[in-house]
Parts: sequence; structure tokens; C-alpha cells
Amino acid sequence: MKIQVISLLLLLLCSTGCSDFLKEASQDEVRPSTVDELESLLLGDVYPKYPEQYLFTDVLTDDIQCNGVSVVYGSPSTFAGILEKEREIFCWSWVPLMMTSFNLWEDYYKKIMGCNVVMDELSEVSGTPERKAFLRGQCLTLRSFYYLLLVNYFGLPYNYGDPEQNPGVPLKLDSGVRDEYFTRASVAAVYKQIEKDLLEANQLLTENTHTVSVYEISLPATKVLLSRVYLYMEEWDKSIEFSNQLLQAKPALSAYINFTSLGGKSQGAMYSGVCDPKESKEIIWLYRGAPNLGSVNDYSFLLTKPPYAVSDDLIKSYEDTNDAKDLRKKSFITFSNLFGTYSGPLIMNRAKDEHQMGLRTAEVYLNRAEAYIRKFGETQDDESRVKALVDLNTLREHRYDTRLAAYVPKSYTAFDDLLNFCKEERRRELCFEEYHRWFDLRRYGMPGLKHEFISFTGIKQEFVLQPESPRYVLPIPQSARDANPALTQNPQ
Repeated sequence: MKIQVISLLLLLLCSTGCSDFLKEASQDEVRPSTVDELESLLLGDVYPKYPEQYLFTDVLTDDIQCNGVSVVYGSPSTFAGILEKEREIFCWSWVPLMMTSFNLWEDYYKKIMGCNVVMDELSEVSGTPERKAFLRGQCLTLRSFYYLLLVNYFGLPYNYGDPEQNPGVPLKLDSGVRDEYFTRASVAAVYKQIEKDLLEANQLLTENTHTVSVYEISLPATKVLLSRVYLYMEEWDKSIEFSNQLLQAKPALSAYINFTSLGGKSQGAMYSGVCDPKESKEIIWLYRGAPNLGSVNDYSFLLTKPPYAVSDDLIKSYEDTNDAKDLRKKSFITFSNLFGTYSGPLIMNRAKDEHQMGLRTAEVYLNRAEAYIRKFGETQDDESRVKALVDLNTLREHRYDTRLAAYVPKSYTAFDDLLNFCKEERRRELCFEEYHRWFDLRRYGMPGLKHEFISFTGIKQEFVLQPESPRYVLPIPQSARDANPALTQNPQ
């Protein structure tokens, strides 16, 4: 009951920006008394839960295409609403005043408040210093994770313009209530706080060990995020440093030929995958993710194709010949032919029926490879080029069907060719997992994108996201600005 009351308090604390209401809500606070109760609060209210909005983010990218409406039975007009549901997002034509930005803002700030509450209560509860320090390390890692998401949704990329001047998101670092509105910290300030928190967490989790499941934050997860953050900041040596630390402790990748199933043709089948805790060797941290693209487009079996599905461009990027078969194509993408009329992609898989996602060793190989390539581009150090190719080929060899033919390593000598290869490999490996493609496109310079929208009557219309478009940054929800007038809106 105590944990339930605390959870309700968290919802009240995070539901508004008005400090008077916060003071009123805090009068009913029921405080935890043990570190175990704080851990229960963390697990129940702060960890990610079923984040379907990540797939909505992918609708913005080149990994999704519109197929229009093709019916098995009935009138196409019956399904017009499915097209309309995502049309504005798919066409980058939203009205900022009405754009909720997938409820990301509210959701992540609630979880950040949860981290702050747990850390502020640590000194007041019973428990060993080691357990408290470990729990603080978990909180700092989670808070950094959410701030990294927020600043990459609602701020410009770190490597674009001057991060010291570009507005990021407000930083709230404790659970105290104050009569003030929070303004947006700069992108650089947010990253500086993320870095500070992760480095402290890295030290705390190194010095205070505690066994947890793959569903809880541990030291390897902190190192993965440091590897990612420094990659985004273009601190190549630091990204390599923490990638090395992670891969020295946890280098294993899962060979797809060893999974009990390698994908199939019928929707709803249970598959193994890189996020299957029973079979995968590369899991670092797991949480439940969005189950399939049907959650985005309300796919009906009366349709021969999903109105929105995996793009042909992404599918074609996977090699699929007898001499070179990339098993990710079938493992990541489920193909449905329920009525014998559809053979297009429907579902992206990472596990069996749990639809899990999170942090994996594979990302760290990709992070380190890209950092080596960027160093090679700056210094022409051929050793960095060779190390990058080793990382990329190591990952790919675990993804190919080596029962049919031995994997043939790729080799590039030119910087541009090698970097493009790394970018393509990152897309193939991390597609529809978390929000990687959208964030990567942003830090790649925010290139121009094209989407073809097909109405239910079959009319085709092309929409263009211009290079460096301000719509690479999501608008702050109007509800947040109504609660906090100090929040400035992003240009659209």
C-alpha cells in the first residue's frame, strides 16, 4: 500500500508545472522506510514500460513507407481512418499547436521525477551503504537515459551549430518544490549533466556490486550509454574507451544460425531473436517495446498490405542470395500471407512473444566502429580503419547464414565508402529498435527525406523533409507550455 501511495504521489508531482499544486499534492506524501521499498518504486514507476511511441518516431524516417489501402473485402474508404491516423506525422505536416509529440515529454519527465524522488529519499531509509550506492547508480543511469532521449527529440543535434547556444530541455535534478518555472538549458548543458551523471553512476556501480536481472540497470548498461553519448558528442576516443571496457567484459554476439527459429511467413509465430533472454548472448538491459507495426497503423486482415510498413529501401539493403544471406531480414521482419495475397513486411521482431528491446552488445561494436572510422577520417591512421572493419565484419559474420557459404569480410580503403558502409550496417542492425534511425539521421546532418503518401483512392502525393529542416526537432507539447510559460517553442 505504501508503494502504491508513493506511486500516486509521483503522478501528481509530474502532472503539472504549477508549484502551488505541487505543494498541495505533497501534503499526502507517504515516505518509504527501506531501500527495498525504494527499489520497488524504481521498478514500478521509473523503468520504461511498453513504449509504443518509439515506432511512431520511426514513421518519421526512411524506414517506413505508405502502401495506401488495398482491400481483400469491402470498400477502401472503410480504412481511410487508418491512413489518416499517421498522415500528418508521415508527411511531416503537423500543426505544432496540436502536436502531442507522442506524449514523450510528459512520460520522460515523470520518470525523471521518479529518479529524483528515489535519490532524495536514499538518506532517509534503512539499508546498507552499498545497496544505497548501487540504487543511486541505477537512478543516475536512468535519469541520463531519459534526458538523452528528451534532448534528442526536442533539441538540435549536439554536432549542429553551437550546442552552448542551442536550446535543449529543462534540467530538474531534485524532487524539491519551488515557486519558479524552469527554462530550457542549452543542448551542451544537458549533455554535460548526462555525462556527469553517467560517470558518477559508472563509479558507483563499479565499487558497489549487486546482482540484478537483465530487466534492471547494471554497470554494463551505464558503459553502453557512455559509449553512445560520447559518439553523439563526437568525442571519439572516449566513445572507444567505454566501448572497450564493455566489450572486454561482455564481447559475445549471438550467431543467428544458432537460434531455434530464424523467422517465418505466418503472422503471430513465436521467434527467437537478439532480445530473447533464453537464447541471446548479447543482452545488456531489456524492457518491453512496441510489439509490431500494427500498433502504428491498426492493420486489418481485410487488407492485403499494411497502410504503413517497412520500406522497400530498408528490405533491399539486406543481402539475400545463396552466397550471402543476411538472416536479419527474416528474423527482424515478419512476412504475412494470411489470404495468399500479401507478401510485404508487417512486424519487426527482436525477441519471441515479449517484444522486448533495450541495450545490446551489437550497438557497442557499431559505436566503436564508427568512432574508429571518424578518427581515420581525421588522422588517416590506417590502424583505426582496420579496427573498424574488424568490428563491422565481426558483427556481420554473426548475422549471416554461414551454413550455406562462408562469410566473406568486407573491406574499404576510402573514408567515405567505409563511413557509408558503417551507417548502412547501423541501419540494418538497429532498425525499429528504440529510436536509433531518427537520432542517427539527425546527427548525420539532417539529410533531406521523401515520403510518398497514397490516399485510400490511390492518389499519390510526394512530401519532402528538406535538409536541415526545423522539423527534425519535435515541437514541445502545448500542454507543457501552458503549464510552464517559460518554455520557448521550437521553430517549425
